[in-house]
Amino acid sequence: MTLQRVLMTEGTSLSARQTLTALGALASPDRQFAIDVMDPNALCQGRFSRFTRRWIRCPHYARKPEQFLEFLARQVASGQYDVLLPTHEQVYMLSRYHRLLRPHIGIALPDFQSMDRMQNKALFMRLLQELQIPHPESRIVRTRDEL
Repeated sequence: MTLQRVLMTEGTSLSARQTLTALGALASPDRQFAIDVMDPNALCQGRFSRFTRRWIRCPHYARKPEQFLEFLARQVASGQYDVLLPTHEQVYMLSRYHRLLRPHIGIALPDFQSMDRMQNKALFMRLLQELQIPHPESRIVRTRDEL
C-alpha cells in the first residue's frame, strides 16, 4: 500500500472541501491519503471531513502572510509530508516563494510570472486579446479623468 501524506494550505473554502472529497474518492486498498489541513479557523469545514487526519491551526493567510509563509515552510521542512496542496489564493503567494518549499515537498505550481498574468485583471485582458478569445468590452483606466 502506498501512503501519500498531503498537507492542504487551507480548509475553509468550498475548493478545499471538494479537494478533500476528491482525494478521499481516489483512495483504494493500494493507495491511501493521510491529509492534514492548515487553517486559522477552528470551525473550518475541512477540519470535520472524514478524510482529514489532522487540523493544524496556522496564521491567517490574508492578515499575516509573512507568518503564514514561515509557518508553512516549517511544516514542509519537517519532512512529514509528500505533497503540498494549495487549494485557493495561496497559490499566488506560493508561486512567488516556491524556492522555499520545492526542496522539501512535491508541489505543482506555475511560475510567478504566469500566475501574475492570470490574476492581474489588466494582464489577463491583454492575454485574452492576444489569444483572440472573446471577452466583455473593457478599457484600462489609469487616471480619474480617463474614468
